[in-house]
Amino acid sequence: MLKKMGEAVARVARKVNETVESGSDTLDLAECKLVSFPIGIYKVLRNVTDQIHLITLANNELKSLTSKFMTTFCQLQAFP
Repeated sequence: MLKKMGEAVARVARKVNETVESGSDTLDLAECKLVSFPIGIYKVLRNVTDQIHLITLANNELKSLTSKFMTTFCQLQAFP
């Protein structure tokens, strides 16, 4: 169980780092087994949040997103 959890955390960290290093406007966190949006991501992305226009959260176990998510990523664009 801990190994799988560690792998999931490493996957999220890798995806966040790829976004920061590439300067991408997309953060793909699909299929990362998230039950909540990781608080540490706010700190890692603090210098690039205004550049991110799409966050993919498909196929996770999220029940809701906090107001911090909404205010931090207020520039997200909605897609049908």
